[in-house]
Amino acid sequence: MQGRDIVVIGGSAGALDGVTNIVQGLTPDLKASLFVVMHASEGSTGFLPEIVARRTQLPVRVGKSGDRIRPGQAFLPPVDRHMTIDRGRVRVTRGPRQNRFRPAIDPLFASAALSYGPRVVGIVLSGGMDDGTHGLSQIQRAGGVTVVQDLEEAPVQGMPLAALKSVKVAVRSLEEHAELHRRLASVKGTGRERSGAMKRHADEIERRSHILRRILVERGDAGGISNAPRRRATRNARLRERTKGAE
Repeated sequence: MQGRDIVVIGGSAGALDGVTNIVQGLTPDLKASLFVVMHASEGSTGFLPEIVARRTQLPVRVGKSGDRIRPGQAFLPPVDRHMTIDRGRVRVTRGPRQNRFRPAIDPLFASAALSYGPRVVGIVLSGGMDDGTHGLSQIQRAGGVTVVQDLEEAPVQGMPLAALKSVKVAVRSLEEHAELHRRLASVKGTGRERSGAMKRHADEIERRSHILRRILVERGDAGGISNAPRRRATRNARLRERTKGAE
């Protein structure tokens, strides 16, 4: 029985420390393959594989179309190319920009969900806007595990917050991520054992999501909850005060 052995990670502004902190505790005997997409300017993207490689014992590769997917490796896309995965192979294409970026996170996440279903762990780190949210929703629908960086740790909260609003996710500190990969990748055994382990993890996700959504509701940030009525009421009250003064 396979474990959760396909790990896809996406980040943007402020995510580099998150990526390097995740991979630094991983070794080549990891029973999972990692795929990392980070938004960056064309001039800086080429340095990312070297930076990541200095912080981990995992072999780090710039993906090429046709590369075989093996456990214990990390793949990053080449400059100005989308990276996706097919059954057992890496695919690299230029394609149109998505969410204003190339490489973008959603193509990687969606392809992982389509090809590997419940074997996927999808992780969204620090960044602005909402790239990765759609891909996480695809992973969730396919039975995979969806995770975002703890908002208290994310230098830029836009991407993890967007995912929290739309997708049932677990929230992890950076220190927890590497252990999460090792634990999920090693879930094997009989169907009954694996089902029990995954149910326990799903229960944990449900508990964390419930707490976080309650916090977001209190802050007025949860999906479907808008601060606009409150802002309009405040604006109208100020206008009434000004009108009274004028009279």
